[in-house]
Amino acid sequence: MQIVKIPASICSKLDARIRSFWWGFSLNSRKPLCLKAWDSICKPKVCGGLGLRKMGEFNRALLAKWGLNLLTNATSLCLSVLHSRYIQYDHFFDIPKKIGDSPFWKAILDIRNLLADGACYYFISLSGSWDFRKLSAYFTPAAVNAILKITIPLNPKPDYWV
Repeated sequence: MQIVKIPASICSKLDARIRSFWWGFSLNSRKPLCLKAWDSICKPKVCGGLGLRKMGEFNRALLAKWGLNLLTNATSLCLSVLHSRYIQYDHFFDIPKKIGDSPFWKAILDIRNLLADGACYYFISLSGSWDFRKLSAYFTPAAVNAILKITIPLNPKPDYWV
């Protein structure tokens, strides 16, 4: 689940198995009595749910973790192999998919858009300002100047489940 993109049909079947286990489905009864919506059960505990995870979202999160580790230059043997085999001198977001790529690498490349949506937090330093060194490593000077003109809120709102 952590190294392969699982098809949506299999994820929905896994979710169905978990739901049927949770609701006590048996072969004798036709339809179990569901007392709470599955979406509300899958919310985090702090939001009133039970903290169960939907398999499709969990699979994407695990694959995004690999991509994030590649972006932040984390060190492990697997990441070193991926970096030397596929990335070398290119930027992670600019690498095209190739026919000979492994399914693991293709799954990481498929999840790049999820990483790009949350990548702005990588460029903010601990002091709450833009990290010029990281910005200049990834963007052109004109893009860096445009980014530096964007003000970062002093009290950013925390993420929450909708």
